[in-house]
Amino acid sequence: MARSGPVAMVLALLVLATGAAAPAGPGVDYSRMEAELVEALNRVRSDPTGLVPDLKRRLKFFHGLRLSLPGEVTLVTNEGAGAVEEAIDFLQKAGKLPPLARSAGMSKAAAEHARELGERDATGHFSHDGDSPADRLGRHGRWKGALAENIAFGPPSGARMVLQLVVDDGVPGRQHRANFFRPEMRKIGVGCGPHPSYRTVCVIDLAVDYIEPDGSKPKP
Repeated sequence: MARSGPVAMVLALLVLATGAAAPAGPGVDYSRMEAELVEALNRVRSDPTGLVPDLKRRLKFFHGLRLSLPGEVTLVTNEGAGAVEEAIDFLQKAGKLPPLARSAGMSKAAAEHARELGERDATGHFSHDGDSPADRLGRHGRWKGALAENIAFGPPSGARMVLQLVVDDGVPGRQHRANFFRPEMRKIGVGCGPHPSYRTVCVIDLAVDYIEPDGSKPKP
């Protein structure tokens, strides 16, 4: 199905450097992870300061650029504690936003791309055949207004993925976070799955509006 409205895409991708890329494991419930991600994102949109205590706790585990959380693989960050401190400042000043409604069609498009990235051990917003996020979303419904796509790799936890994208370590302009806090965005689709090099991949599509194939609109 075709899209509607002018094309206005903002794309961002985040790959974490780690000390070791441990596999996510066969026991990961990706459907649950997707639901957790949507819930965590809506929570931080509706109450930005609610994430601040978790971020502050992280600060004491930085050793230069290395983040060594207890019981976890050491992460080699780009900016160290500075990115977390900047995120805390942003959240303390951010306004509250309404929740995003999860779309079945958008989630199918996101899952389609997450599956391909895992199968090809790849990164990036374009499919192997050149399809863009707009093309993928158009196959499962009709998007309106503007759209954005965030892709992140790392831990098999939806809440951790949201935290990672809000901090946006090493990303110019904090584009993932900017996408999450764009007030015009009202619809979301999420697809997560295993990734050979980075354990887990999550594709997160956002749109101003989206019409499902049956003509319905997703509701919060």
